[in-house]
Amino acid sequence: MSNDVNPNKINDKQKREANNLKSKYIHQGMGRDEAEDRALTEVSEPTNSGGGNSGGDAKKHDNSEGSRRNGSDKEAG
Repeated sequence: MSNDVNPNKINDKQKREANNLKSKYIHQGMGRDEAEDRALTEVSEPTNSGGGNSGGDAKKHDNSEGSRRNGSDKEAG
């Protein structure tokens, strides 16, 4: 068992997920103890669910000239 993860402190959903990950790691050829440690560590890590913008978020303002010309390749004038 991992020193930093207490399996008694995770909920049922995390236990199921850890069990599935453990099976996957064992199938890939990892030892049982290492697979269990990695699985418990992975499910107990906090997810990044903060409200910050990520690189894939839509831009709030697009002030490029191309977006204002509305499909015409010729300059208005």
